[in-house]
Amino acid sequence: MEFLHDCAEEGKHGRILITGTNGSGKTTLLMRVKERFGDQAYLFSNHTNLFFENSIGKEYSTGQRLRANVEEVLERMKDPSVRLFLFDEWNANLDEENQKEISSHIDRLAGEGLVLEVRNKEV
Repeated sequence: MEFLHDCAEEGKHGRILITGTNGSGKTTLLMRVKERFGDQAYLFSNHTNLFFENSIGKEYSTGQRLRANVEEVLERMKDPSVRLFLFDEWNANLDEENQKEISSHIDRLAGEGLVLEVRNKEV
């Protein structure tokens, strides 16, 4: 946690990837990071229906919903206190094309802040 805190405080950006098998504690780790950083972190969970303002009332597939949420966060990057973006198995249930597209959106986000992502598999 101290490493992430130092990186966020120093304004570092990029992507940090943690992989592991089911049940190894990846999601628990992200929850602890979110708990520690509070409003300084956005959590994109694949296990909940996270919807932002521009998504309300629209029917989206998993990939479309995630892409819309990432795009909206990119538009709202005016708050410098948010420097940490947490992605929980964002590539689960996505086809290869959507994985590549969303990964490029996450790359853009990583240019603005620090992305911590957990996955079962590589993209």
